[in-house]
Amino acid sequence: ARLVAAVHDAPAVRAHIREGGLKIWDELVVLYLVQPGSFTFSPRPGDSCSRRLESFQAAEIRSLYRKLLGIP
Repeated sequence: ARLVAAVHDAPAVRAHIREGGLKIWDELVVLYLVQPGSFTFSPRPGDSCSRRLESFQAAEIRSLYRKLLGIP
């Protein structure tokens, strides 16, 4: 939780939040931290502090989410 809070405390990230540009849900941040290989990001032009989510492996993420919630 401290890592997620620290990342979101960066000035560039706070600006994206204020402007409505941060679209990743809290749950996806945790899933990304557990299984980063299931997500594909690309750099945002002109902004070295953030990346754009291009795609993610929906079936893998769905399975991981259920597993972490204890759902068979």
